[in-house]
Amino acid sequence: CYASPQASPVLASLVEGVPRPFLYSLADLGPLPDRPHRNIARLLKGKRFRKPDISQTIQELLAGEVGRGSGGGVVVDVGANVGMAAFAAAVMGFRVVAFEPVFENLQRICDGVYLNRVQDQVVVYHAAASDRAGNITMHKV
Repeated sequence: CYASPQASPVLASLVEGVPRPFLYSLADLGPLPDRPHRNIARLLKGKRFRKPDISQTIQELLAGEVGRGSGGGVVVDVGANVGMAAFAAAVMGFRVVAFEPVFENLQRICDGVYLNRVQDQVVVYHAAASDRAGNITMHKV
């Protein structure tokens, strides 16, 4: 995430409806593509971006750990996507190790690390994770 201290503007949204709100990046507003990013289109239409179901579940599970004195542990987010689970944990004081193989999603995670000021808590790997060694080809759909 070294390139993240923002070279271009970022569109972000506050994840509300969770015990500890946080920001996540919707799109990098650098050189805009011919077709606007779908989240920008949703914003212009006044629609909500996503339900905080994943974030709510993560924070509820981790609140139980904090209640048992396990706060400040490590959360591993495999297939982190745009970081909804990672940031839900980080704002609660947990350290997070996130794996994300898709570069566009990795950029959103790096934006979120910057926006939430959790660079000391979140380590991001541009990699897939598996139970065995090997190579994989990722196709964007």
